[in-house]
Formats: sequence, C-alpha cells, structure tokens
Amino acid sequence: GEPDVTVLNVQLQGAGSSPITSITTKRRRRNAKSSFWLPTRELLDLFRRQSSTSVSPLPQDPVTPAPAVLAGVFWTNSSSSKENVILGGNFSFEANTSDSSGVLIQDLSSGSVDALSGNPINGTVRSLHVANDVLYIGGSFNVSANGASGLALYNLDTQQLDMSGLDNLQAASGSEVVVRSITATTAKASTVFVAGSFAKAGNTNCIAICQLDVNSRQWSQLGPGINGEITNVVF
Repeated sequence: GEPDVTVLNVQLQGAGSSPITSITTKRRRRNAKSSFWLPTRELLDLFRRQSSTSVSPLPQDPVTPAPAVLAGVFWTNSSSSKENVILGGNFSFEANTSDSSGVLIQDLSSGSVDALSGNPINGTVRSLHVANDVLYIGGSFNVSANGASGLALYNLDTQQLDMSGLDNLQAASGSEVVVRSITATTAKASTVFVAGSFAKAGNTNCIAICQLDVNSRQWSQLGPGINGEITNVVF
C-alpha cells in the first residue's frame, strides 16, 4: 500500500526531453458514501438566468510543450487480472518498434509499455476514464478513424477503437471541442459525465456537460444545462 516511484521503460519524446517518471501506488478497496446532486428550484432559476446571459469564454488551455503527462488512470485487465497504468498527454514514444503518441499503457508487473492500436489520437489528451474495459479519452484532438474530435472510446480488451453507436460531440460556432473531464459516480450506475467545451452531442443540446449511458451510448442533458465551459467535475 505504500507509494512506489519508478522510471518508465520508454523515453517520452519532445524538445529537450528528459526521462519521465511515473508514480504508481497499489490501491486498497474502501467503502465510501457517494451523493447524487439534484438541482434545487433556486439553482434551476440560476441556470435559466445563466442561459440568457453571455458568458465569457475560458482562456486558452495552458501550453503543454511535449513531453507532458496530463492524465492517468488505473486499469485491471479482466482477462489476465494484470494491473496497468494508462497515461495521457502531449507526448510521443516508441512501442514495438513503431512510433505512437497521446496515450501509453504500462504493465505494472513487467514494466512493458504498449500503445493504442493504430495510433488513433492526433492531438493532446487531457482526461482519461475506464468503464467496462473501455477507455474514455478526452482532450483537444482529432480521431483519425472517423473524424470525431475531443472524445474517443477505445476497447482495451479487443485493442481497437470503438466508436460504434456514439454520436460525436459538436463545437459551438468558431470554436473547437475540448473535453477536460470524464467522471463517474456510484450513485448513477453505467453513466459517465463528459465535460469541457462543446455545444451539442449529436442532436442533444447539452452545453459544456453531458451524461452518457455506457451501455446504450445515448447522450442525455443534465437539467436545463449550463451556459459556458467546464474545467472540472467533482462528486
């Protein structure tokens, strides 16, 4: 249960790069209470007033010269029971004699490093989340396979990009999709909350934050919505 600092067995690349270390810790299961937030009438009134008021855009995301690690998540392989750490950010590296970027997967037992099959992410990764062996990747990037932006789903079991049945996020006019937060709560099973800078999810109007059913892959709006941009979500 004690933290253990180790060096990655791969060199993350960037101008003037130096070895990047990863901080990993064995996790202990614990029981914790979760609360589910429901808007009060006063908050609903506030959101309605917000929706009619122009909100200044967030400043541009901080420049992250490569190599930069911006997100991390643990994943236990359901087939082999091996523990892995997945890192995302603005970096490139070599895995299995080929170049990759954006996301790497490290086996905590052997220290071996793998890339996403097909290197589908072109840009900067800012958030990661795992649900049912599916890796949810958020950030400011384009998905090479289908032209989506800001959000990608990758099946860790089959090692393939899996965007089937998922409507793409859409940006407001004159801006780009940026996903900065992907979270979940035990109070809302089989649901992830995607937040950042966007205007719609398919035909669903959900500005800045939207909930996604991980089974049906259907988007839903949260109440009347929030007018603006979001950097972080906490339960």
